[in-house]
Amino acid sequence: MQLIYCHIQRFRNIGNQEINFSDTYRARFDGINLTIDRCARNIAKDYLYGNNFMRHLHVIVGKTGSGKTNLLQMLGMDKWSRMDRENAGAYLMLYKAAADNEFAIETVGLDLPLFANVDNMDWFGSSHKIRAFKFTYDFDHHQFQNIRYLQYDEMENTHIINAFDQYSFAHYPYSEEHTNEWHSENGLLPRMIVRYGKSSITMDCLYLQD
Repeated sequence: MQLIYCHIQRFRNIGNQEINFSDTYRARFDGINLTIDRCARNIAKDYLYGNNFMRHLHVIVGKTGSGKTNLLQMLGMDKWSRMDRENAGAYLMLYKAAADNEFAIETVGLDLPLFANVDNMDWFGSSHKIRAFKFTYDFDHHQFQNIRYLQYDEMENTHIINAFDQYSFAHYPYSEEHTNEWHSENGLLPRMIVRYGKSSITMDCLYLQD
């Protein structure tokens, strides 16, 4: 699965912001309704990137204090931090699955009417408004179909790795207890928080940089 959209109602210094990470799909969440549209093919980008594997690499830029690091921490946050109601915030993350019209969504701190009638699951996030769903989408009628809770075997081997330089923080924000381990539960994509320079992810980062 590929992250294609994020809506942030509130998270630290970020409020009422949305980010589209895809040039194939455009999503929009107005606080109640979520819509997804296909984008017209961009011939210029196809010519520029071709079949280059780097075409899905995104770079976030902005002034100091604008929220770049907060956004990345939100995407890669471990389950324990998301369960902290006071600091978790409210946001959603939308992913494109492998099938043509299939998507997945993770929500934190939000009550989405669209998913209110899905059979409940007794897992760690239910009382903290932390939930994840998979569904199919009818682009012609903007309708959600086959909505169900996201199960581990439906995650399509997708993992999120939050790799960071510990010296880039004035105040180191991570607990050593929750670093360098996979955090996975039924309902959320697996995530790992690792220190750059002290893990195998370092070689991947150097390769991308080159």
